[in-house]
Order: sequence, then structure tokens, then C-alpha cells
Amino acid sequence: LVTNEIMGYRARFYLPALVPLSFAALLACARFRERFTTRSSLAALGAWVCLLALAYALRPHAALDRVPCSSFVLLLFLGVLLGDQLRQRSWLNPRAATATSFGFLLLCTVLLRPPHRAAAALDDDTFLRRASAEVTTTRGLFEIARCMPGAHSLYHSEIGIPGLVLPNWRIVDLIGLMSKELALHRPAFDSYCLRDRPEVLFLPHKAYRALNAEIRASRCLKDYTLMVRASSSPLYVRSDSSASFEACRRDPWRAR
Repeated sequence: LVTNEIMGYRARFYLPALVPLSFAALLACARFRERFTTRSSLAALGAWVCLLALAYALRPHAALDRVPCSSFVLLLFLGVLLGDQLRQRSWLNPRAATATSFGFLLLCTVLLRPPHRAAAALDDDTFLRRASAEVTTTRGLFEIARCMPGAHSLYHSEIGIPGLVLPNWRIVDLIGLMSKELALHRPAFDSYCLRDRPEVLFLPHKAYRALNAEIRASRCLKDYTLMVRASSSPLYVRSDSSASFEACRRDPWRAR
């Protein structure tokens, strides 16, 4: 209700959401009151909270080990409101309404649970692999580290996980956050790709549509072979290394 995570890792950049949500609610209020009754609206809201709680319980997330206390209290408050509406329903006797309300509050309490002590810290390698598994932009990266020990250059729009997995490589940030040349001058992709000829090339995240279109149409990309298609950042390996890379990644013991 307060923020919206806008990057994908659920832990970096947040857009304040409460103010625009409030304005949206004010604009929609008249239409909302025409189409929905208070009881049905609160019931729908309560059902949504239950589904959210169930989804969280079935798929716990590494970055959401605990629910903020304010969110927990808010969910219980919504449960109280729903329970009050249930008690006013003519088709429920008071005892059934009370039991239903209590069951809803118990569900929120058990599934969302109050804030608790964080679990023991993961070791660096486990944490790195778990973080990488939560997104698709780094698919194939660990195979690159295992199967291309002699390579040294990589293009990507991400530098965090690639930099940790490949600490001795030269990683070019295609977006320009870590490159003065790319950030300020925006040279044509071919002008530096044909010069560097990196062994590995991840397309920028799919959100960078113009840059992706330029790279897909470039002369440089013609010298690369697509290795991972199902990703927000498809992986290409330079064609003179693609056959050995493909053989290695299909045999996980070969390069060990």
C-alpha cells in the first residue's frame, strides 16, 4: 500500500505509491459507489487479503522473511472490518459470523505471522545463487564462469551479479551507469562492440527496447550464437567459442 518495487529484485528502487493510489481512489470513488455495495466491497477486499496471505505462505521469498509490523496490523484491521460486516449479514447467525471472523483473523495471524528474528545469514555463494535464481537476466552466467575460464570480457545491462560471479572479467555496462563514454556520448553499438569483440554478450534487459533493437540489427551480433533465449536478457556467446561452451554446459563434470 505504501511503495511499489520497480526494478525486479524486490530490494532496490521503490516508487512511493500511497499518494497516487489515494488520488486514483478519489477519482474512482463515484463510479465505485455506484457499482459496489460496502459489504461486497469489504468481502472482496478480505478475500484478496486471504489470497495474498496464502500466496506468501506457499512461496516464501528470501527478501521477504518478515512482514513489516505496520502491514501486519493493517491486515488485522481489515479482518476486523470484514468480521463486522459478516455479523450484519442476515444469512449468517451471530455464532457463525463470529466463528468466520475469528477464522479470518487466525488465518492472517498464522500465514502472515508477526515480525520475527531473521534467519541466520546465508554464505556468499548460496546467497548469490539464490538472488540469481529470482530473475532471468543472469540465466547462463554460472555456466559461463564454469565453461569459459580463459575468457575475460562480457557485455550486460547488469553489473552486480555478473561482477560477483566473474570478478576478474571486464564487464561493460551497456546502459552506461558505470561507463562515462556510454552514458554521456551514446556511441553506436557497433563502434565499441566490433572493437572489443567480447566473448560473452547478454542483451540489455528487455525494457531497453531501442537499445535492444539497435543491437539485434548490428553487424557485431552476427558473430555471436544465441545460447539462452528464455530470458529478459538473452545470452549470446561469440561463435568461435559457442561449440565448446555448448558441449561443456551439457556435461557439468567436464570443466571441474
